[in-house]
Amino acid sequence: MRFIAKLFFTLGLMRANLYRLFCKKMGKGTYIMNGSILLNWKKISIEDRVYISHSCKIHSIGGSIDINHDVFIASNCNILAGADVYIGRYSMLGPHCLLVSTNHTIDNPSLPMISLPNLYKSIYIDDDVWLGAKVTVVAGVRIGRGAVVVAGAVVTKDVEPYSVVGGVPAKHIKYRFSDADIEKAKKLDFAVIYPRNTVNIYLDE
Repeated sequence: MRFIAKLFFTLGLMRANLYRLFCKKMGKGTYIMNGSILLNWKKISIEDRVYISHSCKIHSIGGSIDINHDVFIASNCNILAGADVYIGRYSMLGPHCLLVSTNHTIDNPSLPMISLPNLYKSIYIDDDVWLGAKVTVVAGVRIGRGAVVVAGAVVTKDVEPYSVVGGVPAKHIKYRFSDADIEKAKKLDFAVIYPRNTVNIYLDE
């Protein structure tokens, strides 16, 4: 089993190395697993030690996509960037997450909606954010550092740092820590206390 795991991760590393020839940036130690595709490569920048699980689609249709280092993206996630999409360091996306930085206008009664112009607004996900399974983030949303979005939520408004939100549409549930602990957390540098992604554990001897 260990050999098979190493084989799959090695293939994922090879895919990332292949995309390095085409993408704006592809960091070291990044894995792109089977069935995942990147489209409009020159608009996509991925930093070091990012893990993209199987069957994901990362597609720019005009906006840039920037994924910072040590990010984990689980299977079947879809990122569609009409405007810019940014994912901060040490963030996690659960399976089947959807990030879409474009939307339809619906305010003209004399025309079918399919013919109306689209809206393009960026999505910003700060460091150390966890999106649970099947979370949808719509255009124009900013999710603060350390926030948690409960599985199945639809995020239509900004999320405060270190808060937990959930529901459709997503609403505030609680803060993860006390005010004092939040102030301490804001000052932490995870690169010092957590210097590598856990994906690399699978390849260690």
